[in-house]
Amino acid sequence: MDNRDKLILREVCQGSVERLVWPDFRLSSRAIGRKLGIPSGTVRDKLTRWAKSGFLKRPVLWLNPTIFGLHLGMIALDASPTIPKAELVKKLMMVEDVAVIVTHAGNFVGVVFYYANDRSLERRIGVISALCGAKESKFTETPYPPCSMKLSLTDWRVMASLGKDVSKPYTSVARDLNLSARTVKRRVSNLVRGGAITAIASTNVGALRNEIFADLVVEYGDSTERANTNREMMSTLDPYLYFAAPGVSYNLFVLNLPSIKSSTDMVERVRRLKGVKSARIEIMEERVELYDALLAHLEGKLDQNHVLVQVKH
Repeated sequence: MDNRDKLILREVCQGSVERLVWPDFRLSSRAIGRKLGIPSGTVRDKLTRWAKSGFLKRPVLWLNPTIFGLHLGMIALDASPTIPKAELVKKLMMVEDVAVIVTHAGNFVGVVFYYANDRSLERRIGVISALCGAKESKFTETPYPPCSMKLSLTDWRVMASLGKDVSKPYTSVARDLNLSARTVKRRVSNLVRGGAITAIASTNVGALRNEIFADLVVEYGDSTERANTNREMMSTLDPYLYFAAPGVSYNLFVLNLPSIKSSTDMVERVRRLKGVKSARIEIMEERVELYDALLAHLEGKLDQNHVLVQVKH
């Protein structure tokens, strides 16, 4: 990928490395091009090629976990080399509320999941560690901004409809829910503005055979210097960074690197930054996304209100 490709990819996957998710609902090629100063046709052609390759999948609905009283966390560990990765991934997919599973060229494994409280957190960490045969693990909470609005029953129904297909026309959502298209559009705008939902790009890193993706895990020393360290970190990583997940205990940065050797050079540069306690980089092998994990909680909300929603596929 050239620098322009990486700018487009970063905008599609996150919009800004300071954000957790795609900032604009149903972001268009024209909007991306206008923001980046790139012709919209160039953006559209690139997105089309990525989609045909299988790398860029259709956007999915991302629900703010706080609307269900849930937290978002990440656990990083070294799995036992005796456990086949394919078998391990299948088992981890069965763990309740797991959202993302990432395996790497070595034994390093990252798992993103939701949890309600300290008790459920302890249980999740215990189950995941046991399945991986890991003796120790590193956990961090990913602080998620709370939703700023009180959700109505109609809001829950609209989210359930979009949960099956986020690109579904508002007219189809309106027809399914016996609402007007104007009402649906207004509700969606309010949900996005209130931080309840957004769209997120789903990717398959294994589809781009000539590209190297890596996870960089960084722990910090003095917390008072963390902001300054992060600014310098962003400057160092900028040519290769397309996604960042801030955490309380550590930060995760997803990089697109020109070579395997460059991963070693990059981690050494990061380790020399003032305020960095430790840094580890691992070449990504497979990323399994289970973004529909929260849909079960959404259905539970609807069941609580004794509402049966018919969603047409």
